[in-house]
Amino acid sequence: MRRQRFLAILVLAASCCACARIGSAPREPIAGPAPAGRLVVVSRPTLVGGGPPGGPFESRPARLRLANDGGRPLYWTIDGEKGRWVDFSRRSGQLDPGEHVDVELAVMHAAASELGVGHHGAEVKIVDRSARRVVQTFEADLWVGIDVDEGRYLRVYQERLLPIFVWGQPPTSAWVAYHASLGINAYFGQAYEPAHDPTLLEALESHSMHAVLPWNPDVAKSRRIIAWSLPGTHPEDDVPFEDLSRAREELAQRAGWRPTLVHLGKEALHADFPAVALARFARLGQLVAFDCDPWNEWRDVGRLGFAGAALARLASAGVVAPCFAWIEASDQRRDGVDRPAPTPEQVRFQVWSAIVGGATGIGYMTHAHSPFEHARLDPTVEQELIRTNAQLSALAPVILTRAPELGMNVVEEAGVAVRSAVRQSGPSTYLFAVNADPAHEARPVFRFDRPIALVNVFDENRSIAPEGEAFRDTFAPLAAHVYQMQLADERR
Repeated sequence: MRRQRFLAILVLAASCCACARIGSAPREPIAGPAPAGRLVVVSRPTLVGGGPPGGPFESRPARLRLANDGGRPLYWTIDGEKGRWVDFSRRSGQLDPGEHVDVELAVMHAAASELGVGHHGAEVKIVDRSARRVVQTFEADLWVGIDVDEGRYLRVYQERLLPIFVWGQPPTSAWVAYHASLGINAYFGQAYEPAHDPTLLEALESHSMHAVLPWNPDVAKSRRIIAWSLPGTHPEDDVPFEDLSRAREELAQRAGWRPTLVHLGKEALHADFPAVALARFARLGQLVAFDCDPWNEWRDVGRLGFAGAALARLASAGVVAPCFAWIEASDQRRDGVDRPAPTPEQVRFQVWSAIVGGATGIGYMTHAHSPFEHARLDPTVEQELIRTNAQLSALAPVILTRAPELGMNVVEEAGVAVRSAVRQSGPSTYLFAVNADPAHEARPVFRFDRPIALVNVFDENRSIAPEGEAFRDTFAPLAAHVYQMQLADERR
């Protein structure tokens, strides 16, 4: 009996130990809910488009990338109600964890074609519908027609344009390819009849060149024409101002979405021409062009910087407009006698002297008279135009900006006049400088109001070691240099 009771106790103890072991074994944790999805804008596009009223419209490629870096699926939408001209390849969708989607943005031509002349903004919202929140908002811009930005810069559709003209007398399709090869991007003509050269606009289109021509209804729909020229605006033409003003109003009524270009002769820019009269003539157009003829008129190297003086005179007369300076690049053989043409150095100086003076466009006179030739350029001048025009095109976004609030002065160690202008773009400060002396070398010191970290000479494959807040360089007679700098507080 005792033996049976003892065995029962052992069995009960063993059972209790087994139960204790089972009860103490660690249990698997119960998994909680996955973290919510999270909509992330990986890359935000910049949509800028433009075109003439009614289209067609162009825009740079713009792509939006969205991703879900959360733990659960989410639903997203794009809200573009404020600016219905923006088109999206997709407007909504679902993203599983770890997935992304690309959305292409473009101009919706049907909606944009109904917009009036001017700037049209659009607000685009990226919405996480699962979280019921706006993740990000950005702006898109559409420019319809051609306008003047800030009173000083020509905007052609979506971009500011620095026109590089050639003077056409008259413009002809036969020379478009040649002038385009020199880096010229626009034709100017005061005497053009479509019947005389019906393929001109087609040739300009094939080379992406613009044109300023006299009003003609047969070419009014061409997107290559960026302005209409107002004839007879040389004060020396003796056209009564009232007649010019009436012609300007008639032109505005015919084609109001394109600006009018008024062309001034050298006589209007001399110091003895009344400033009040100069301002009246200049304000006939939204754009102002002028020629000076220092070479073919005077044969005076000392007057090659006349464009800079003319721009100063326009500014002192209160003229605020995009101003385009004509540059002599050839001997025009006005009296039938061959004479030396401007040298490459003289042509380059005329261009950069005008830019330093505030020109926002350049035009070249490449022709000759008696007999007439559309282009009579020395091969060395051709090469200089290719070089200089490439620099103008590359630096156009810099040139077409206002001067920054930055203290700078020039110390002329050799006593030679050096003219300069400062611009700013992104992290860089640019200095344009010319030696206005045709016979003497200049050794200026450029001093700023803050330390200089870096100085590169644009397109010359050299740099200059700064000396604290200053740097120095040497200029040959009529030389021009462009400096790209980083000031100390810009580098941080």
